[in-house]
Amino acid sequence: MSFENSGKIQDALNIYSEIGDTFPQTPQAETALFHSALIWQKILKDPQKALFLYLQLEYLYPNNQYLFKSREEAAWIVKYSLADYYQAIGYYQRLSVMAREMNLENDQYIFEVADCYFRLENYTQSRIELENLVAENPHSKIRPQILSRIAEMAFLEGDMVRAKKGWAQVISEFPDSSYSTQAMLNSARLEEENQNLESALRAYKKLKTATQHDMVDSKIQHLQKRITEKNKVIE
Repeated sequence: MSFENSGKIQDALNIYSEIGDTFPQTPQAETALFHSALIWQKILKDPQKALFLYLQLEYLYPNNQYLFKSREEAAWIVKYSLADYYQAIGYYQRLSVMAREMNLENDQYIFEVADCYFRLENYTQSRIELENLVAENPHSKIRPQILSRIAEMAFLEGDMVRAKKGWAQVISEFPDSSYSTQAMLNSARLEEENQNLESALRAYKKLKTATQHDMVDSKIQHLQKRITEKNKVIE
C-alpha cells in the first residue's frame, strides 16, 4: 500500500504480482490481486483489465475475503463503465441475493437492477422491480428515490394520473428532500403542458417556497401573463 500512496503505481503492481506468484494460496495473494484490480479500476482507468482481475480473484479464490466487495466493483464496472445493462442485471441480482444471505440491506442492488431495465427502456419490468421492493421494504432508506422513479416511469408510460399521484406521494412523505423539489417541478410542468394554467401557477408558487431558482420566478410571471390574457379574451 505504501507504493500506491506514494504514487509508485507500477512498483505496486509489480510487488502484487510477485506476491501472487510466490505465495499463491495465501490471504496475502488474495489481497494483492484485489488491490491490483483496484489500481487498474480507480487509478489507471482501465475497466476491462480491472474486471478481468476481479473475476480472476473469484475464480482462483472462490471464498476470498474480498468476495462481496469485488462483486460490487465488478457490477459497477459492467454497468457504469461498460454500459452492458443486460449483463449488469445478473451481477446486481447476484449481489442482492448475497447481501440478503449476509443479513445486509439489498435495496440498493434491487434498485440497480430496476435502473438497468430503465436504461434499456423496459419501463414495465423496471416498475415491477421497484413496486415489489416498496412492498417488501416500505421503510427503505432509498424510499424517496424509489417512489420518484416509479412516478417518472408512470409519466413515460403515459399514465399521467399515476404519475401525479406518485409525485404527490413524494412531496407528502419527503417534503424537505431534493426528490420533493423535483416532484413539485414535474407536477407544475405537467399542469402547464395540459393547459391547466391556474393549477400550474399554484404549483410553481408552492415550488418557489422550496427553491429560489430564477426559472421558477420566470414561470410564475409567464403564467400570470397568460392567465390575464386568457381572462381578457373570455371577457
